[in-house]
Amino acid sequence: MSEYRDYGTIGDLGVTDSPVNSNRYTQVYHATHEGEQRLSLARRSFISFTFGGKHIEDFNLIATTSGDRMERAAYAPFEDNTTTNENLSGQQYWGTHY
Repeated sequence: MSEYRDYGTIGDLGVTDSPVNSNRYTQVYHATHEGEQRLSLARRSFISFTFGGKHIEDFNLIATTSGDRMERAAYAPFEDNTTTNENLSGQQYWGTHY
């Protein structure tokens, strides 16, 4: 005698082929959101930024740094283009190169 049991179809079990939105349950989501609302910029300023109008956490990315602080120059390195004249005191300023 066969032990075959009819459990019905997948649709009868309540299973669908709809994709599950798991993005809202990731660590990135929890670090940048409180409930359904995005945290204020002050509370996520060191882990989030926008690029082209899109938040990086929307792509499940987050900014990180090594250590407990960021140390870098406040401005880009630059060099002034000047000429020193023997006939005049001082220099002639031509511009700045970044």
